[in-house]
Amino acid sequence: MTYRELADDSARLANVLQGANLPEGSPIAILLGNCPEYFVAYWGILRAGHRVTTLSTQLTPDEAAYIVGDCRASGVIVGTDFEGTAARLAEIDHLKLRLAVGTGLVDGYRNMREALAGVSTERPDRERLGNELLYSSGTTGAPKGIWRPIDPNAAIDERTFSLASVYETEFGFEDGDVYLSPAPLYHASPLRFCVATHVLGGTVVVQEKFDAEGALKAIEQHQVTHSQWVPTMFVRMLQLPSEVRHAYDLSSLRVAVHSAAPCPDATKRAMVSWWGPILWDFYGASEAIGRAFLDPQEWSERPGSVGRPDPELVRICDESGAALEAGRVGTIYFKCVRPFEYFGDPEKTARSRHPEDPEWVTVGDVGRLDSDGYLYLADRQSFVIISGGVNIYPQEVENALVGHRKVADAVVVGRPDPEFGESVVAFVEPEPEFYADPELIEDIQGRLRRTLARFKHPKWIEVVPEVPRTPGGKPDVAALRELASRLSAAPASEAPDVDGGAAATSPVGRSARWDSGPILVDDRDGVRTITFNRPEVHNAQNLEMLREFDAAIDEVAADRSVRVLVIAGAGRSFCSGHDLRMMGEDKTYFSNFSKVETRKEQEKRWFVDPVAKLRHLPIPTVCRIQGHCLAAGLMFAAATDFVVAGESAIFGSPILMHMGVNEAEVPNFASKVGESWAKRVFWLDERLSAEQARQAGLVTWVVPDDDLDSKLAWLIERLLRAPRQALELSKESLQYLADLRGEAQFHTFHFMSHQISHATHEAGEILNERLARLAKSESVIPDHESRSSGGGSSTSSGPSVNCDKGE
Repeated sequence: MTYRELADDSARLANVLQGANLPEGSPIAILLGNCPEYFVAYWGILRAGHRVTTLSTQLTPDEAAYIVGDCRASGVIVGTDFEGTAARLAEIDHLKLRLAVGTGLVDGYRNMREALAGVSTERPDRERLGNELLYSSGTTGAPKGIWRPIDPNAAIDERTFSLASVYETEFGFEDGDVYLSPAPLYHASPLRFCVATHVLGGTVVVQEKFDAEGALKAIEQHQVTHSQWVPTMFVRMLQLPSEVRHAYDLSSLRVAVHSAAPCPDATKRAMVSWWGPILWDFYGASEAIGRAFLDPQEWSERPGSVGRPDPELVRICDESGAALEAGRVGTIYFKCVRPFEYFGDPEKTARSRHPEDPEWVTVGDVGRLDSDGYLYLADRQSFVIISGGVNIYPQEVENALVGHRKVADAVVVGRPDPEFGESVVAFVEPEPEFYADPELIEDIQGRLRRTLARFKHPKWIEVVPEVPRTPGGKPDVAALRELASRLSAAPASEAPDVDGGAAATSPVGRSARWDSGPILVDDRDGVRTITFNRPEVHNAQNLEMLREFDAAIDEVAADRSVRVLVIAGAGRSFCSGHDLRMMGEDKTYFSNFSKVETRKEQEKRWFVDPVAKLRHLPIPTVCRIQGHCLAAGLMFAAATDFVVAGESAIFGSPILMHMGVNEAEVPNFASKVGESWAKRVFWLDERLSAEQARQAGLVTWVVPDDDLDSKLAWLIERLLRAPRQALELSKESLQYLADLRGEAQFHTFHFMSHQISHATHEAGEILNERLARLAKSESVIPDHESRSSGGGSSTSSGPSVNCDKGE
């Protein structure tokens, strides 16, 4: 997009907005991914005299609706990819103008390109520069708008857009320079850096979604001179293989600013070693009340500092508001050159002011100044969690948790995370009658999915009898943060259990669960990762895991923002099969099989349909495999488009040889590797190394175990580059080819054969023997029942390792 095109289209939009008779100066919300239309929307809204309110694309429909309702927005511009949120926003009465950007149609919205067609490109009759009304979450949990009055004399210059002057004086931005923005534009800092570049007449290069290698390619291709990052992006780029990192010419890059979160010292040193001394620290806030910069030389001399703010505009104060001398830790106040208030929240506004001089304001940061005026952050009063450069406010998550009827109290804190800086940990005190409730964690997770954007979800929920408190009765946040830093996942045993998953006891009991259950779901820039999360039994699958996996696959199919799906396993193994113990522990398991039809329906639902759904997803699917991939693990691996395996991975299935069952894995695995390899694995119980699995056609790439994530990142970046619709059509064509080969009929036939094999005399005897050994007592299944019903579907993937070989 050229400046001429931006000027014309933003003028057209401004004229459309002024012609819509919207309340003067009212907010217009933007819900778009990174695209040229974002800047058309931003400048068009400002030129019409309105306020820009950006919405994170990660918000749930209700979270987005809260912001739009709170600021009383009169219009909204949405991307057609966010149809669910758009539908929710369309229910808001005061949204008088609704425009959609993209190729699809959204009910109740007019396509923006059509709305602008034929509209004059002349300056709006009543052109005056509007303002922003951006939202920043607060300690009360509800996001709050940062409101400033509209200046009737404001113009598009460096006085109004003060960051532009900083860009010139601090970073040496000149005519012809190029700025790269790899972050989402709904964040204040990336948006304002782009706008500053516009004001200075530079070139802006924006990644649709952050892509580590793509960013390096953009620097070389566009001769990028300036850029702004969050530390997590540095981590992702450093994870690229060395040959990829050094394949691009980055010599044009003069300034790389990092902000939003502290950058770990080791990460920054690695980046400086690679890029040279061009990294700048930037400290600021969405409120734009003060800022500090630390140049590369200063960082080497004062590690830990965030920079040297204007000494006339910063002070450190104690609780009474008295100024503190150098070296003393207190609340950081800045003199507010541009007055603001938190929209609709006078109490929060008052709390941000100095108790005696309201010209001085704080966002709650705590720190100290050294004798030379350099600022060091010590903490935040709100204990904000900064994960991947995104602020997550504990109170908002705590409100969602205590809103559940089974939860009496909850405290949310951050814990160190090597990639994201921090991750979210929740300590939950249940109502007494629900402390031992086995469904507590699952119920809490369900509420979080409905009420909070996924990036705010706790990665660990610790159920405690009582939240610890200080003598004053407040939650002991400091103690909980210390406890959170020492929490770790339950250790895996030295080898998989020989009977396919006898559950080990976690050192912290049932109260500790990663991401609230047996399935982890993570979203990162269009990539959704589903992780099997029972590492203590090498991810042997029980019914709870299978149910959650099935629901997770349904969510992927319904979410158009997901471009690539990754299936992985936590701990040392990918998946060791189905967990036999679930038959012994679930007393309803066999009572549900009183009718043949009931058994068929249940086994098909939990053991067949999820894999079929995975195979038929329209997006690329990838398996990341380490350690054991056995029995049911083979079925999932064979159903994905690509498999990246560590060189120590082991593949196999002992079900036929040691369970007497025609295993459920046959159709997917045999279709992938052919009849000869299938016979070796199933009939001879042959274990394949990762390299053998690659030769057979199951594994796409074999890499050293330490390079698994680097190879996975490399593959994902390439898949994200592919045109989405063309890729989906290609996958559909390949699926049609499989159908022509009769694979669907093969699956149908084999499911019946698998059912029959369960009902044989020998299969029933073997199953009873194994369950008896697992329980170390008499079998939980009456002998006649095991023969009439076949014993239980979980044997379809059987034991995790052949016990006769002692593995």
